[in-house]
Amino acid sequence: MSNNRLSSLQFNLNNLYEQLAGEEKALILEEEANKIRIQQKIRKTKERIQNFEQEYILLLSKQVEKDGLSEPIAEEVTADLIDEFDVIYTLEKRQEIKSLLVQILAELQKPDKPASAKLRVALPIIPSIVSYNLEGDTGSIVRRLFPTFVKAYKGLKSLASLHQSKTQPKLLSEENAEDDEDAELVSERGVSYTNLKCLLKAHSWSKADSLTKKLMRQALYKPENYHRFKIEDFRSFPRVDFLTINHLWDQYSEGRFGFSIQKKILISCGISFYTDAITNKICHEFINRVGWKVSEWGELKSEVGTGVKSMPRGHYPKEIFNQPDYNDIPDILRAYSTIFSFGLLRPYAKSPVYALFSLLKSKKLPD
Repeated sequence: MSNNRLSSLQFNLNNLYEQLAGEEKALILEEEANKIRIQQKIRKTKERIQNFEQEYILLLSKQVEKDGLSEPIAEEVTADLIDEFDVIYTLEKRQEIKSLLVQILAELQKPDKPASAKLRVALPIIPSIVSYNLEGDTGSIVRRLFPTFVKAYKGLKSLASLHQSKTQPKLLSEENAEDDEDAELVSERGVSYTNLKCLLKAHSWSKADSLTKKLMRQALYKPENYHRFKIEDFRSFPRVDFLTINHLWDQYSEGRFGFSIQKKILISCGISFYTDAITNKICHEFINRVGWKVSEWGELKSEVGTGVKSMPRGHYPKEIFNQPDYNDIPDILRAYSTIFSFGLLRPYAKSPVYALFSLLKSKKLPD
């Protein structure tokens, strides 16, 4: 299965959709004299998007037609598509597009037929209409349905992982256990966590921390030069990937590192996940207990640890919380703070703790 190509296409499309949204916003705000230049940029961006969309939906539909989806994922994808295509059909005026939409909806709404079987027939029809813009909209059908298509890709990945775990040669009981572990390294976004597992097994904590940030960036479809995560990135991070990363850190550090222990420490410091309030006292106590060295600008200083007990509990992961985008921090946290004993600091020093808090609160990790 061309999982790597699908993952790459999703990454490119996500970035181009964000770029297009920015250009369209700039067109509205720009002075009339400069609008022609922005319109030209929009035209070029749409051309690039259309090329990726054609390949993406064609590859995705062929793969779903060939391999199918698990029924729970298929039911969710089918329900989303029916809702969206009902709206698109109402807005659409071109008869050739309406005819194709009728075909798709007819397949998706067939009674007494499994959702996975419906999608095998309906999805291959979609490539015929991806080149058309939606009526009354600047976006394409793929752009509108992109979150749903990502769900379908997630289903393909899950089936592929399950199939691989079942067909893996079983020579020794120890090797079989390794296969079972690999089958648990699931991702909603097609991210491979095998290398992270290897680094954590070797107790290469600092390298694993850096790789964790890289993999989380991939799961968010962000480019390599995207270094400062936004608070919204933490809130929207896929929960399946979050749980996979947490499981690996927790397992190979014997419970010393990972999001679970960080949450326990935050709670013991007095944090409440039913509010957005993070006091100076909580920040000060948490940072001291996990051994983070935070500058007044929210920069986490590098530490090198080798043994599992060379760093305090909850020290890792931390690189993802290094200098998060301060513009996303709520106003309530922007007041000057005295969270360290050596004096008055800018509020940026709170930002790494707030970033961790936002991630944990949005994912509802068990206490």
